Amino acid sequence: MTDIDELKRSISMSGTNRFGTGGVATKIEAARRVNEFGIHMALLNGKKEDILRKAADGREEGTVFYG
Repeated sequence: MTDIDELKRSISMSGTNRFGTGGVATKIEAARRVNEFGIHMALLNGKKEDILRKAADGREEGTVFYG
């Protein structure tokens, strides 16, 4: 994801969507803040076991916000 403003215009900011349930605005704002420092942020399902390893290996999906 490279355009956070476009993302915010294209999704529902309440309820359930591809970014999970609720708190979407907070997740996207966190991505914007770290991206301002040139840091990429991966948004993953933290309830899944070994999610970081599986995402890095391509066995799980998430969204990367590029800084």
